[in-house]
Amino acid sequence: MQKSTGKEIQPLGSVQKSEPPASQETSESLPKNVSLQLYGLMKKITEGEISPAKVNAACNCASAIHKFLKLNQELKKQGM
Repeated sequence: MQKSTGKEIQPLGSVQKSEPPASQETSESLPKNVSLQLYGLMKKITEGEISPAKVNAACNCASAIHKFLKLNQELKKQGM
């Protein structure tokens, strides 16, 4: 008899699919929310002592924010 660890592995065919966003409003605010979360993370990373690894992580956050907002702007231009 096996003990349950609470992290059961599901067979590949039984993966649950996520539901699409409930409303257009949610999907339109998602880029802003994600960007704000990344910005907050970027600010937290640079608090305290600065190291090359922290600068690199902050630059990666800034780059991700830029790409995400640019993609969102392009989708809006296409009417999506």
